[in-house]
Amino acid sequence: MRVLAIVFCAGLFLSACTIAPATETPAYVVDSQFADRVIEHSEALGINGVAYAVIKDGEVLESRGLSSTDEITLGSDDVLRFASVTKALTGVILLQLNEEGRLDLDASASAYLPDQGLDPAITIRHLASHTSEGAPGSVYVYGTQRYALLETVIEAASGTSFAEALRQRILIPAGMTWYDSPFLGSHAGFESSVNDMARFAAALQRGQLLSARSMTELSSPYILNDGSNGRVGVGFFTQDIGGKPVVWSFGQDDPDHSSALFLSIPDEKLSLVLLANTDELSNPYRLLMGDIRVSPFAQAFFDIYAPEFGTKIDPIHRTLADILTAIWVEDYDTAIAAYDDLKRVNPDAFKDPDQLVLHFIATSAQQSPDPLIDAFNDIVLATYPHNKWSLLGAAEYLAQTGRNADSYLLFQRIIDLPNQEDDFLRRLFLAWSYGGQAKTLASGNPAKAIELLDLGLQTGVSGQTADDLQRMKGGLMMGLVQ
Repeated sequence: MRVLAIVFCAGLFLSACTIAPATETPAYVVDSQFADRVIEHSEALGINGVAYAVIKDGEVLESRGLSSTDEITLGSDDVLRFASVTKALTGVILLQLNEEGRLDLDASASAYLPDQGLDPAITIRHLASHTSEGAPGSVYVYGTQRYALLETVIEAASGTSFAEALRQRILIPAGMTWYDSPFLGSHAGFESSVNDMARFAAALQRGQLLSARSMTELSSPYILNDGSNGRVGVGFFTQDIGGKPVVWSFGQDDPDHSSALFLSIPDEKLSLVLLANTDELSNPYRLLMGDIRVSPFAQAFFDIYAPEFGTKIDPIHRTLADILTAIWVEDYDTAIAAYDDLKRVNPDAFKDPDQLVLHFIATSAQQSPDPLIDAFNDIVLATYPHNKWSLLGAAEYLAQTGRNADSYLLFQRIIDLPNQEDDFLRRLFLAWSYGGQAKTLASGNPAKAIELLDLGLQTGVSGQTADDLQRMKGGLMMGLVQ
């Protein structure tokens, strides 16, 4: 199985972080079924330390650290970066400022960011809902650097630094401890513990941080220009599961540092805070696609603490979670068998353009053309023409199934995408696309392929991507010499 190698890191920081010795707080109501499932999934992924808290009706039901060994390696008071869960805190501040009349979420962001060169049609709400790329408001595309611009917006509206706004508006009212976060921004970098983030969840449940009206806004997805739902409201992902909103946020840091999940059912006043000392709560499950139902950790939470929601997680999403886990641990035989069964038993799933995680798997796994996947690919690309993640998967699929000319054109669509933030992720997509185009031309036009590889290297990417481009270039140049 040839797996599309996309590693997305929301809030990637390379600094060292000193962690206090693991400590444990007494459990209030320990549900061993949930703990057992968290340990089971953690062991499967190679996570050696995880801590969590469950919050209900403004009170902590359970708070503990878990480990597959005899030693607790991450306690519920230990401090790590929550990475992009910071975006959820930012969303609460935006809604507070909106309540106070200090900020209009539907105002042009360029009024606060005159030096960024943003399209005046981009609003603050577009930035907060990840709908600022392409035609503003037309499509959800996760963009962490666009979200980072909200720091300046908040500072202008609040009259204070972002850090101080965070301290005064969330940490102090919620009774949380302030930890210095050297890389703090509106998009990532917040350092905290499970117990402190449980206090944040409890304060939201008690109505201390937002009015009922703003909580409803927080739980409502942005309505796209065509009338369909986006994946994010204001800072939080939001999904309808069983007819009720579920809001959530994920964090994914340095692979050897941390990942996090904040999950809440507002109508039930029920929340989960989950933290790990690797990136594997998030990275394997393509959470940036906006579907929490494929997370086995979320599935366990719903099954144990909110079974009426657990019954709404259909077999397709449970199978997707199993496939993604198998891919992550390189158990490709299991992944292929489950994928083939899914195509056979649930072909209708491949007709839903919102099944972006399934699209990622299908375009990664398919080794030969398949009319079912071809039609699915067309549906997804027609629905999300500016989603660079879907475009990349589609282009790779066409290349690996021998349709080089069509693949080349899709890579060019990524290169030509309008209204993109010129950040590391943009440069990485450009490098991947130039490299993909070079592969399609390598046998027929190696000189042109080398030119494309040079364009990829000129983006300034480093690491494995740069090594791959350089290696391909070297091989092509050697062929030309011979």
